[in-house]
Amino acid sequence: MIRGHLKRTASTLLEKLASVERARAVAVGPTRAGIIALLGLRENDDYARERVRKRDETIERLSQCSPANSSPEALSGYVGEAALRFFHTMEWIELSLRELALPRAKMLEIGSNPYFLTLLIAERFPQVEHLGVNYFGATVPGMETQGIIDARNRLKETRFFHADIERHDLAPTGQFDIALFCEVLEHLPYDPAWALHNIARRLRPGGHLILTTPNPARLDNIVRLIERHETFSDPISAHGIHGRHNREYSSEELGDMLQGTGFRVLEVKSVDVLPVSHSRDAEARGYGAYHFVRAVLLRGPTLFRPEWLYRGFSAEMLARSHSLAPTGGV
Repeated sequence: MIRGHLKRTASTLLEKLASVERARAVAVGPTRAGIIALLGLRENDDYARERVRKRDETIERLSQCSPANSSPEALSGYVGEAALRFFHTMEWIELSLRELALPRAKMLEIGSNPYFLTLLIAERFPQVEHLGVNYFGATVPGMETQGIIDARNRLKETRFFHADIERHDLAPTGQFDIALFCEVLEHLPYDPAWALHNIARRLRPGGHLILTTPNPARLDNIVRLIERHETFSDPISAHGIHGRHNREYSSEELGDMLQGTGFRVLEVKSVDVLPVSHSRDAEARGYGAYHFVRAVLLRGPTLFRPEWLYRGFSAEMLARSHSLAPTGGV
């Protein structure tokens, strides 16, 4: 009887302990490891090691580089975060150049500042004629040059068209075979669809667009929402309205915008930039840190403003051919 009583007592204690642990889990919430396990993300250390190697190689190629009005030390953190994104973008540039099969190609890079991707392009694709587009508050668009610090002497300066792609027509830049629209879309606060149309008008028929932008469904955001109960929205920026992410897009939304504008999507994937053991599976399931989309322009571009992107505008306003952005500078 004593043995039976002890068993019952032990069982009761275990049930109480389990109840306490369940209550604690509800109060604290699941950990990052628990969320990864819940999603069923598998580990692949070989993949992570190879991606770290590619990242390190890209960081080395960009060491001691910066715009002349900054310094390599000031931008080293940015290079570390963006290096693997640069690596993948360069892979897709090479793929598009091979598919276009042009002896010389013209490339428009939207948001070329701080010129790291520009440096890699100059080194790897000397046959490409490159022009950047940047916006630092100009009210009248125009061509400018920017000095470059580069320990490898690949570039001393680069040209860019100083313009706001949500407000200024890019027609003075000419026509291009490839457009890079990397890490810009999420910063646009007024009329992103017009900006995409503005870029598409600069592409020749059959030209390619490579678009990269943060993925709101990235694993870090899922963990932040579930584990820490925090928003993943960007803080208010001291650099003004363009200094923050005003909107991040799902892959389906990007596909809708591109197809409505006149593109056919060739490839889409999600990519981690700071690889860990479960990155490969996370990327395959759409939880990577960034969206990568490669598309071809099938026809003359259409200004397509999807209903899900605009709120509070009349049908007449959304049908306008000019930008919805304010006419004055920001």
